[in-house]
Amino acid sequence: MASESEHAATLRRIFSTTSSSESQTEKHTPDQPSDSNRPPEIFRNIGRGTCGSVYEMSATNRCIKLGRQWPVMLKDFQRAKSAWESVNLLQPRLTQHFLELGASISVPNVPRPYHYNMNCLGALARYEKQNCSGRNNGPARSTLPTSHSRGRPGYVMERIPPIPTSARVALVKEMLDDAGQAEFLSDQENEDCLIRPYFGQSKADGASINTLRNLPLYADQMDGIGLDTKTLVIELAVGLAIIHWHALLDGKGVEFVLSASGLPQDPRKSDMDYGPDRQAPEFVTDTSRRETHLWMLDFDKAKKLAILDMRREELIQRLVKATGGNDPYFPWPYINTKLWDSFAWAYEEAGQVAIQAKIDAGWDGSDSRKDLFDLPRAFIVALKNRFFYRAAEPENEQESERAEREGDKDAHEAGPKDDEDDWVFDGRKLKAADLGRRE
Repeated sequence: MASESEHAATLRRIFSTTSSSESQTEKHTPDQPSDSNRPPEIFRNIGRGTCGSVYEMSATNRCIKLGRQWPVMLKDFQRAKSAWESVNLLQPRLTQHFLELGASISVPNVPRPYHYNMNCLGALARYEKQNCSGRNNGPARSTLPTSHSRGRPGYVMERIPPIPTSARVALVKEMLDDAGQAEFLSDQENEDCLIRPYFGQSKADGASINTLRNLPLYADQMDGIGLDTKTLVIELAVGLAIIHWHALLDGKGVEFVLSASGLPQDPRKSDMDYGPDRQAPEFVTDTSRRETHLWMLDFDKAKKLAILDMRREELIQRLVKATGGNDPYFPWPYINTKLWDSFAWAYEEAGQVAIQAKIDAGWDGSDSRKDLFDLPRAFIVALKNRFFYRAAEPENEQESERAEREGDKDAHEAGPKDDEDDWVFDGRKLKAADLGRRE
């Protein structure tokens, strides 16, 4: 049995931010049933959230996200697509920019959203028919709830692969007592393990782990393992700056996870893989340098930013409120000064690059705003003040955040009332009444 230090060494190797031939030895492929006589699951639930549930599409690097509210799902799809396009465009530019500054980084990924379906019934049925034919071990099983999910809105997206098996085993053995290790490792749900890097919080005494899905890894735990937290927090800052200053989203509710770099490209294409842009080239994740990668996901709560039309104070306040209300991904200046300094520096640099890229692409009206390049720094200063306020008045701030989270929950149940003017699908502007009739 490996010692505690050997488990930490395994995690350092797999989550390394530098090139290593050893870290490339384990390539993730979709899990196969342990019993070859058991029919495979065509759609297996791999995640749940306020917006919807995510199901893997068996034997592919795709998944489908199903929800209940048409406007929420369409908004999530459109925001995710904007974020993916921004990351795709800026990745080479930002990688080179930071390399010239002496920092070798990987720009965080966004799982590619492929095709939004107003009603998933027909597409899911065709996909199941494809995957149920020609099998020796009986018809494939679908674990989608059959009562009404087939009529729900949803979209096909690139699947974020779970962390490699060796990393999952090492995490369990590093973080859990011997008594609970076997149960965690035998639970199939725990195979879908994604890591949430919480740079803004240390592990609370007595905090328990109930699942490996969206497993929090706190700042002191990352330090204890010996991860390269400086590079990871720089990459986190780069991702947030892309969302703010190129995708033009406030970033509210956006999640950051550390996971495998990407699944192998699947040569088989189903009719669910693409929408009108079915000839669009694949966005292939750069996995040549490392085995694991930061991903950004869940854009259903994010709102568009009309940066050129907003007053400076209004814009900065909006960004600070959205960012400060997220899970504690971002380092706090009073907890770890060095990590905060790295985060602030990288955010400002990436923000400048993102704004310049928008201007170079013909950002209409950008010449009317003379303070554009000052805005990333203004945000950092305001966010730092927000974090110090939270430290000084934790009870008031926590109460405010609880009220805001309850408001978010109610808004999701009722459907969004903002941004209704840009519910556009297949070139046609949709209204809430149209969506209701289709449901």
